[in-house]
Amino acid sequence: MRLILRHTVALFLSLITLVATGQNTQDSQETSNDSTDTEKVWKPTFTLGSGVLTYYGDLSKGFRINRPSNSQFAFRLGVEQKVTNYLDAELYLLYGNVAANERSLNFNRNFSTSITAGGVQVKYNFHHLLKENRTAEPYVGVGFEALEFNAKTDLYDEYGNTYHYWDDGTIRNLPQTAENQNRAIRIQRDYEYETDVRELYSEQLGYYDNFAFAIPVSAGMSINLTSRMRFDFGATYHFTFTDKMDGSTPSLWSEPKGDSQNDQLLYVGAGFSFNFNKDKTTKSGPKSDPYANDDPFIADVQDDLDQDGIVNLWDQCPNTPVGIPVDEKGCAVDTDGDGVPDYKDEELNTPQNTPVDSLGVALSDEELAEMARQFNDTTGNYSPIDNETYTVDVTAIRTQRTRNVRDRSYAVKIGEFDESIPDELINEILSLPDVETFDKDGTIIVALGDYNSIAEATAKRGELKQQGIDSEGVISRDKLGNVKDIADAGSATSSGSQSGSGGTSTGKSTGTGSGSDGEKTRSLEGKTVDKNKTVYRVQIGAFSKKPDRRTLSNVPNLVSFKGKDGLIRAYAGEFTDYKKAAELKIEMIQKGYDGAYVVALKGGDRITLQEAKATVVQDDLGVPKDRKLTEDEKENNLRFKVQIGAFKKEVPTATLEKYMQLDNLEQKQQPNGVTKYVAGNFKSYEAAKAFKDELRKQGFDGAFVVGEWKGQIFSAEKAIELSK
Repeated sequence: MRLILRHTVALFLSLITLVATGQNTQDSQETSNDSTDTEKVWKPTFTLGSGVLTYYGDLSKGFRINRPSNSQFAFRLGVEQKVTNYLDAELYLLYGNVAANERSLNFNRNFSTSITAGGVQVKYNFHHLLKENRTAEPYVGVGFEALEFNAKTDLYDEYGNTYHYWDDGTIRNLPQTAENQNRAIRIQRDYEYETDVRELYSEQLGYYDNFAFAIPVSAGMSINLTSRMRFDFGATYHFTFTDKMDGSTPSLWSEPKGDSQNDQLLYVGAGFSFNFNKDKTTKSGPKSDPYANDDPFIADVQDDLDQDGIVNLWDQCPNTPVGIPVDEKGCAVDTDGDGVPDYKDEELNTPQNTPVDSLGVALSDEELAEMARQFNDTTGNYSPIDNETYTVDVTAIRTQRTRNVRDRSYAVKIGEFDESIPDELINEILSLPDVETFDKDGTIIVALGDYNSIAEATAKRGELKQQGIDSEGVISRDKLGNVKDIADAGSATSSGSQSGSGGTSTGKSTGTGSGSDGEKTRSLEGKTVDKNKTVYRVQIGAFSKKPDRRTLSNVPNLVSFKGKDGLIRAYAGEFTDYKKAAELKIEMIQKGYDGAYVVALKGGDRITLQEAKATVVQDDLGVPKDRKLTEDEKENNLRFKVQIGAFKKEVPTATLEKYMQLDNLEQKQQPNGVTKYVAGNFKSYEAAKAFKDELRKQGFDGAFVVGEWKGQIFSAEKAIELSK
């Protein structure tokens, strides 16, 4: 195998020498050629490029380690010879490095190797499908190559200490044993790959060859910069015939078990190519065409391409049609100066500075006004505009609709309060669905709905009136958030005044009515909701100063109130299902509202989540349901832990490093694909809670207590119930 690679390199160097020697001979023959015919001579093209080389094999499967940051530089040199108009043959050399570093709680393999490859490939440029004088052309190719590798691994630091990976995520100089707990010191990897993999595993794998064959498959694009130079970029996937490039095979590792598939390489790069092609002509024969050489950089500037009497060097309009009168700059005459030359102008005497169309005809005032409307188009009447709207009842699900932008929307006003809403009404309003609050010149407006027209909002007022619910009118909201009362928007309700314990407010209708049914509270949607029915909202924050509503534009169903303590509390969403409220809470935290939490309201009163029995239904944990747990079952299977994170995708490196500083860290894979990270192992809730408080002091703000039964994670409330 080594001999094959050396022969490939030798052949490559010989070809370069042969081309350089033959160049002078070819030039001499062309100089003495008396033929007047032009003949294209194909000569070799030299390519030089660089890119990145990436490894795919046993160490890259399931660990997502082949990121762009792990790809390493590689260099490529080639000699290409055109065989036909559509086929090129290329001899090339490729040199680079690949590496992989596995890092997890259980496995920590690594390797690095240099790659030297040489081979030949045939490329097809789609000449049959493209025009003759093209600037860009795609290509595909396939070939055969031999490659050499020399894998090494990093097992020792710069002082000769062996790496020992402990369960807490640290690297230490001694094995993990009880007696070494206080003796071992932490060390760091130096990323010097000093140990030869073939020597290291010689007993298990034998003294295998560091050579292999491969099939390269390429695809890319070539951009012709001049007739002799081009820019190439593309990718080549190398299907190798070896599984020992990384030193990992099925016979070497039991867990994670290597597979029998061969290791592969991917090269992505770009480069420049230069050729010596030229046209053969006689030394003394005249030029039949001054532009026979299609290189735009060496055109004869003294010629007159459009034959208008102005040479190319001074001609500012070099493509004027033959026979058209031109000015001293070589441009067609434009008598009225409207930008349309006379030979195209259908109105030769247009007044100066008058706007014209493409035919030189003056535009009317109506046409100019229509163009202005199309350009500004604030109404959306000329082109559809995509707006994203969000459903209220289902969090984290986006519905995209195409519609015209509304200049204004309408809502039913159910209350208006000076400065703040009385405390005794806050919980009652929070219990109502589809309610929002607005600030208008220091006055708090409570409104219902989002309608496209005054008629729709007025019709809603009529429905509310029939249900015994008073409203105060209709308001409009423009796209800038300005609120305005609509006069005479129906007489379905009557205005009044109402006193509250916090002072007097004008027209303070709370939006609820007391019908004959004393056990019901009428909502503003015209539905009846039991007083015993619980409503959940998510409090996203309490602010000492009034927040700008534009900063809260990503909050669904926003409602805000000022309490007795002077703080302005903002709430999002409105649900009867605690699970959906909990999902919105997580979404709000991910959007940056770190203090978000769920609140429960029942019959217009604020209650605790425990009183609301707000729990997310757990999957069947296999816990006996017909009896209490025995002490042995609690001792052996029931534990309290602290969850510090949950991820559906790969954990960020900085976050994982922070997690690995904790003792007893575990990762729990859930059936839904989420990986939960928990720490600690306690038999009582009190001990776990104390550990949670300590973690929060260390910066793990989202830590909370969970239960564990036979390895399954569930709520702490369920665990407390099982422990009784």
